[in-house]
Amino acid sequence: MDKKESAVFFFIVLVIVLMNVAIVVFRPQTSLTGLATFSYKCTDDDPSNDPLMKGEVKVYYPSGGLKTPTSPDVCSGSSVRQYYCTRSSGSYSGMVKQAPDVSCPAGCSNGACAQPSPPCTDNDHDGYGSNCAKGPDCNDNNVNVNPAAVEVCDGIDNNCNLFVDEGVLNVCTDYANCQSYNSCSSCPSAPVEVCNGVDDNCNGQIDEGVRNACGQCGPVPTEICDSIDNNCDGQVDEGVKNACGTCEPVPAEVCDGIDNNCDGQIDEGVKNACGTCGAVPAEVCDGIDNDCDGIIDNGCGNSVGSFFVPSCSWKDGTGPNQCYWQYEFNPTICNSKGCDKLLIFFSGGDMNCKSTGYQQILDVYANDGYVAICAQTFANTVGSQSNPYSKESGRVNEVISNIISNPTIQQSWSGKYLLHSGVSHGATSPIIAMARTSYDSNANWKGSLKTAACYYDGIYDSNAELNFLTTNACDNGKTPDVPIVNTQAYINRYCGVQTLCADFAQKSADDTIVNVDPSVYDIKDWKLLSCGSGTTTYPCNWDVFPAGQIQILCDKIKSDGIHTCTYKDLPSPQSVHLTCANTKSSECRQWFDTLITQP
Repeated sequence: MDKKESAVFFFIVLVIVLMNVAIVVFRPQTSLTGLATFSYKCTDDDPSNDPLMKGEVKVYYPSGGLKTPTSPDVCSGSSVRQYYCTRSSGSYSGMVKQAPDVSCPAGCSNGACAQPSPPCTDNDHDGYGSNCAKGPDCNDNNVNVNPAAVEVCDGIDNNCNLFVDEGVLNVCTDYANCQSYNSCSSCPSAPVEVCNGVDDNCNGQIDEGVRNACGQCGPVPTEICDSIDNNCDGQVDEGVKNACGTCEPVPAEVCDGIDNNCDGQIDEGVKNACGTCGAVPAEVCDGIDNDCDGIIDNGCGNSVGSFFVPSCSWKDGTGPNQCYWQYEFNPTICNSKGCDKLLIFFSGGDMNCKSTGYQQILDVYANDGYVAICAQTFANTVGSQSNPYSKESGRVNEVISNIISNPTIQQSWSGKYLLHSGVSHGATSPIIAMARTSYDSNANWKGSLKTAACYYDGIYDSNAELNFLTTNACDNGKTPDVPIVNTQAYINRYCGVQTLCADFAQKSADDTIVNVDPSVYDIKDWKLLSCGSGTTTYPCNWDVFPAGQIQILCDKIKSDGIHTCTYKDLPSPQSVHLTCANTKSSECRQWFDTLITQP
């Protein structure tokens, strides 16, 4: 054969050999689970077929003496799977078999059962002990002792770190000797430092913060007047010197024009009744209270006197004019509060209590046992015609308060019965003050047993008054209309000029009180009189008011059934208010005298 043919021949032979080898090699492997029988010699290095021991089946092929290992014992999960040879001794043929899987209690590893670990010994059942998964325990008889336990203060090593009570001991102080010690218990509180020369709270200081201002124990000494700082406050004799700044007794006050007792007052309590040093002057009949006993001309007939009231000046913007009042009473009756009745009679727009007409009214009342007073809201007519009546309310209250607080009045009037009265202007502003303010609820406006009001010819409806003046021939019949003086004065009170202003009704609104609820009046008993004003037959230069508004007010006051009001029209040939009030003074006086005798 040539070289080419020889190569082909050897290639074919090689293929055949390799195929036979492949059949021999792979055939036992595929028959392991099928329990194939081999016609070749096989052996097993674990002939005992003990599955707990690692073994390996080996197959010997007679051709070429090739020895190929195959089928080692393997792990199947936690079990051992073993293969073994069933050949007879000395025989070259046998069967490779698979033994049943054997479970390994400690698991399978590398084709053999693993050796089991020693058992965990945990006597106190805390998870720690000999051969336990969590580790060893330093005291297996105490469940509260193990490496994971929290160290507590109990004298043992709870967490097995070879230290006892580490980090949980309290370092305390024995306050009896200021020595420290360890304790599992709470430390005692530090005692309060007291002033005793001992370091009670063991802070290295003695009596700190508890000594007195003088640096000693005990109360601070009381300061006495001795030029020494006894109480250690940095001041000497503070609060113990007398009013004159010395340590001696305060000198007695004597009447010498000097503040002897250093109280800021001169000759207080040592002046005579007249406020001077020396003897009190003797009383003489001169209209003056010479002996300063509150009674004028005592022993000389009726006592009289007068006073201005400075507090009225500029009251509620009504101008600088003061108020004024004068009194008259019988000293024989009224001394030592002997008079039970007081009359406060407000004058008309003339503001002249000194005139004969008012003096006659006071005479009549004084002779009837009254302390009789004529009062003016202005000392004169300046300002009395420049303001709405309601703006005079403060002045009315000031003059009444001044009267009641006056020593002469307090010495002569018992305070039991008080009659408020007045005419024209004096019958208007006091009633409007009662209607528009609460002044009449003050004690100064009242007698302790009875208070009443009796007035002559007041104006209580501003629009009705204006209509009366401008429609009842009060322009003197001239064309164009030329108002008479009374009309001009009334308009000026609200408009500031003598010509009617567009806002007259607004500016005069508070002076209309005919519809005011009677509950606003603190005085319960009333009498209102009209002095012939109900007629229109008198010339307009006479001082007349429309009577209708007076009666309307009286009816309104008594409409609640609590208040009483008597209205009376006094037709008279004289329409001048003061003449009426003077000649008809008995209308109010007798009415009041009867009223106070009623139960």
